[in-house]
Amino acid sequence: MNFVAIPNMESDPQVPPLFFGFRPPRNPMEKAIQGLAGLLSDKVILRPASQSYRRQHTAYGQAVPREGRLTDEPYRCSDAIIQTGPESLDFPRRRVNPKVHYVGALLPYRSAGQSVAGRGAGDGLPRNYPATLVITQGTVDNLDQDKLIVPALEEVKDMDALVIVATSGHGTEALTARFAQPNVVVRDYVDFAEVFDFTDCFITNGGFGGVQLSLSKGVPLVVSGINEGKSDVNARVEYAGVGINLRTESPKPADIAAAVGKILADPGWKSRARKMQEQFEGEDPAEVAAAVVEDAGRRTPG
Repeated sequence: MNFVAIPNMESDPQVPPLFFGFRPPRNPMEKAIQGLAGLLSDKVILRPASQSYRRQHTAYGQAVPREGRLTDEPYRCSDAIIQTGPESLDFPRRRVNPKVHYVGALLPYRSAGQSVAGRGAGDGLPRNYPATLVITQGTVDNLDQDKLIVPALEEVKDMDALVIVATSGHGTEALTARFAQPNVVVRDYVDFAEVFDFTDCFITNGGFGGVQLSLSKGVPLVVSGINEGKSDVNARVEYAGVGINLRTESPKPADIAAAVGKILADPGWKSRARKMQEQFEGEDPAEVAAAVVEDAGRRTPG
């Protein structure tokens, strides 16, 4: 049994190699470029990890097939794979692995009507603006706020919109003093599950959990991140048509403003995000995941 909390890593002839933020190739030139990138990924980026993996298996007398990529191993060895996210947020695949079960967004449990205590859900927020924007730089790569938070705020602070910023506890007071506009609310933490109920655009570096939560609420995105696999997450957001991918770690303020403007001006972005929301709501992710575990248990000898 394997649980995958990032996008599907299994290789496929139609799926671009990992780490480069590619979308599926549209022509022979793109296919050739991605083929070379795949070799670079296998022979250089993943080589140390692959060698270590094989050494550890050899020490226990276990053979590892020579074909396939290191990232294919969980999909080859497991009896079943619980894959977070809906299948529509993945790229089309030529080969369908029956072991892979897309279960939707596995989000923290909360009882009906429960808010996240002390995390400022919708309490005290003005609701008289024609649009609401939420900005975050995630929970890990958020120390250098000049990457995304600051350039985003510089461009949207004077818009006729409520702007909510979640800092994950870094630099909250300094940002509050710097951006003192009445429509800008800066907090350590935000109860995204509640705030997304009235959000029109989510500006983020592209963590997979936040992307799924946003889409589970039908909120389109502006995504800008490369590290920690975010480039591959953001490529899927772009391919699905539910957000605009700026394809950089440090976007220009004008590019952020242009992307936000496109999201707000074209209802098609919201419509596609809501269509994906319907897919999230189709089944209970926890129940589906539990059913996968139970079925694998019944089929496993001993």
